[in-house]
Amino acid sequence: MLFDSSAFALFLPLMLLLYWGLKGDARRWALLLGSYFFYGWWDWRFCGLLGLSTVVDYCCALWIEQSADARGRKRILTLSVVTSLGILGTFKYFNFFRDSARTAFGALGIDLPLPVIDVVLPAGFRSTLSRRCRTRSTCTGV
Repeated sequence: MLFDSSAFALFLPLMLLLYWGLKGDARRWALLLGSYFFYGWWDWRFCGLLGLSTVVDYCCALWIEQSADARGRKRILTLSVVTSLGILGTFKYFNFFRDSARTAFGALGIDLPLPVIDVVLPAGFRSTLSRRCRTRSTCTGV
């Protein structure tokens, strides 16, 4: 779904009405499900990546909250950030590093047969993961 599409022109007012009509945790669930719908509209396969990231972040947040040890919280935070950056690095930057490595090794006469990941992430996916990384480190106080 693109921001300048008629689908988004219908989606946004409906989401706003739903959000304003709900109270408490129901609002958060509406935003979560609306976000999945928004990304899924563009390509439903990305809902799996978003779901993985959401589950890992949610579980890590619960573990951080229960952990009394500052070192333990830091390790859990690191797991959460590494997962998000791993997803981002794999699907957004893998081909850049692949091409750079092939060029560098090619200059040395070595052909590196590396795979190509031909995936375009939806608009905003990178910023969503980056914002989560900033929020996690700020909220945990680690």
